[in-house]
Amino acid sequence: TISISCTASPTDWVLRLGDGTAESITRMQAALNYLMPYTQEFWTVSPTHSAAFQVDVAIDVATLQAQWQQSVSAVLADANLQDAGAKGYLTHGKQGQHSEHLSYLLTEMQSLARAHPEGVW
Repeated sequence: TISISCTASPTDWVLRLGDGTAESITRMQAALNYLMPYTQEFWTVSPTHSAAFQVDVAIDVATLQAQWQQSVSAVLADANLQDAGAKGYLTHGKQGQHSEHLSYLLTEMQSLARAHPEGVW
């Protein structure tokens, strides 16, 4: 059996890199600036989610947005990083429209499980 664990949370890494060296701060801020707009898809409702919500099987994701933003902003402030904002970009992934990059990402993500089909994570 293969066992993999990581004790550092995403918050831990943001704090470490944001309060780190000048290089880690620069890279972390650049990553935030690039990636934060993609978070807008969190609040995009798919037809499947909408149908699940109508029969009380799912929650309204819009109700989570303010709390999520508050949590993210607090962590970034603690890490002395600027909130890049999440303006402008909406993907269509929840509607099944993906870029060609998804196939490469899925291949990479599945490689470990394929190499160790009996592995437990």
